[in-house]
Amino acid sequence: MYRSSRNRLMHNQLDWNVRGYSHGFYQRGQDSAGILVYEQSSENVFAYNSATHSGDGFFLWAGQTTMDTGRAAATTICSSKTTFPMPPTNGVEVTFSRTKIVDNRLDECTYGIWGGYSFGSLMLGNHIENCRTGIAIEHGQENAIIGNQFLNDSVGIQLWARASQPADWGYAQHRDTRSRDYQIGKNRFENVRNPLKISASRKLAINDDNQFVGFEKLLVAEKPNEEFYLVKNQIVGDKGWHDAEGFKNMNPIVKQLQAPYVVSGEVQRHAVAKLPDGMETVLPEGQLRGRHYILMNEWGPFNFEYPTVWLRNIEGDQYTFLLLGPPEGNWKIVNGAGWSGLNQKTGSFPVTVVATKNPGAEALALDFEFIGQAFTDQFGHFNKRGRPFPFRFERFEKKLDWQVRWYNYEEAADPLTHYEAFKNLKTASPEATKNVNDLYFAWWGSPAEGVNEDKFATFAETSFDIEPGEYVIELTSDDGVKLFLDGKMLIDHWDIHEPAVDEVRVRLGGKHKLEVEHFEGGGFGTLDFRMRRVGD
Repeated sequence: MYRSSRNRLMHNQLDWNVRGYSHGFYQRGQDSAGILVYEQSSENVFAYNSATHSGDGFFLWAGQTTMDTGRAAATTICSSKTTFPMPPTNGVEVTFSRTKIVDNRLDECTYGIWGGYSFGSLMLGNHIENCRTGIAIEHGQENAIIGNQFLNDSVGIQLWARASQPADWGYAQHRDTRSRDYQIGKNRFENVRNPLKISASRKLAINDDNQFVGFEKLLVAEKPNEEFYLVKNQIVGDKGWHDAEGFKNMNPIVKQLQAPYVVSGEVQRHAVAKLPDGMETVLPEGQLRGRHYILMNEWGPFNFEYPTVWLRNIEGDQYTFLLLGPPEGNWKIVNGAGWSGLNQKTGSFPVTVVATKNPGAEALALDFEFIGQAFTDQFGHFNKRGRPFPFRFERFEKKLDWQVRWYNYEEAADPLTHYEAFKNLKTASPEATKNVNDLYFAWWGSPAEGVNEDKFATFAETSFDIEPGEYVIELTSDDGVKLFLDGKMLIDHWDIHEPAVDEVRVRLGGKHKLEVEHFEGGGFGTLDFRMRRVGD
């Protein structure tokens, strides 16, 4: 939406979720949102939607006009009865605006609600579970956080302000950007490691029967707060709550927690009525849910409608598989290689199968067959009822002893303009080293102590013996990568790019040497080497 006013978006599924819907946005969790609203939008309503697995579930930005002039739109968003599960960044992000975020479910987000520079906003009756931070607001004023449930989060509520704002920024010149005047009441924090992380803020009333149970440290205050009151609350346990400075009139420890406060009446007052013909967007009870059921292969997301097998865990020689598929019918194992035992060879979905690997086995395979109800597979092929449907697990586990070295590089050794100087880095002493059996890395920052977060080189090499045969090598990279086999370059993807997979087929046998050169120019980085034997 762009400069939108008095609109309603209700009963929509703006996501792909564990049932396989794909009506919205999915971009590896980067720079995408299920619902996007910006530039002086006001008085819109968003209710009864599902915005799942997008970068942000809901994103609101006041717009460049606000950034330049400080004139904020009178934005009112009632994001009621919406689910925002599993976005990798923010469930709800609202910035430079006045908002109502009422009665939503936010699960497994980095931030359940991010409210940068929010003012006069209400966050009421939301369920926020398994998030890194439940509610985070920088430079907010006169906000109310009432009746929310925080469960198993790392941080419950985080409020803070920086010491200064850019001198040439119009918004800061025309508006108050302090972190101040918060009302925090009737919230329940259960098994939240740090319920409160608040610094450089003033006039905070944390009262009216908040409940704190199962925490490590009640308050983390990295900078002093002013006029900070923690009164009339229920605090269970004596670990960590009394070591925070700046509290006034602290209530005694409550040994037995009372029943949670019910704020349904207050929620109802702000609720939006359902549309009589609106679709139901939430997952039904009993449906498999959660980030560990976001299942992707090289062709896309799994929709739980056709038979498939997923490797879930390896512990010693024990391999645990999850088998999923149609509820009507049975699967069976018809063949395999590399295993000495299976705990189950036939059954119905869903089921967990544990297989024991033969000592020293490198080529592992399990062939399955399903007979049952009709379905359409991932490629759009229809399988009629009663027709046997084969599906397979295979894995090549040749363990390689990789020696990995990291170097920082400057402009004189830029990999794109001065490749020879870049390559010569490996003749110097590295910033860090590591030996690994699997060459797999994913970096959001520095790969090791002493190495830059950006502009670093990775050099890896290994020598090995292997059975004669034809093999496929796959190499995922972000940014540039080169792969050499016995001194011959097989892969040359030497540029700045998002994660990409390069593949090459080779014939191997006996002794060989592999070398990888990689550089990370900036942002996210990854390097992942895989090899499998053709036909196994």
